[in-house]
Amino acid sequence: MLAWQRLLNLADWRIVFNPKDTKALSEVYDFSDNDKLVRYRIGSNWGMNPVDEDSLEETAIHELLHVRLRPLIRAVADHGEDSDLVAEKEHEIIVVLSPLLQKLSKVSRGIE
Repeated sequence: MLAWQRLLNLADWRIVFNPKDTKALSEVYDFSDNDKLVRYRIGSNWGMNPVDEDSLEETAIHELLHVRLRPLIRAVADHGEDSDLVAEKEHEIIVVLSPLLQKLSKVSRGIE
């Protein structure tokens, strides 16, 4: 979780694990936007999904993307889709994902 928190530029968020079970595979909840605090928990019933290094990493990425997108969603809800704040929050996401996707592209082409 911590590695992806850094890669997604979420170091300023406090992302707190709650050991209480959830019916979902995992979830982020209890956002405190002003404090940049969110809690997450992981379910114990993954059904047919294997619980391994890959599925746990995929789950961490999935949940942290909810956190990464939260400011954009709040900006749209509070200020409308054409506001300057929405454009700012959208670009905060783009500047994080662009280098990650570019590196992935180079790796898939055997450049790195």
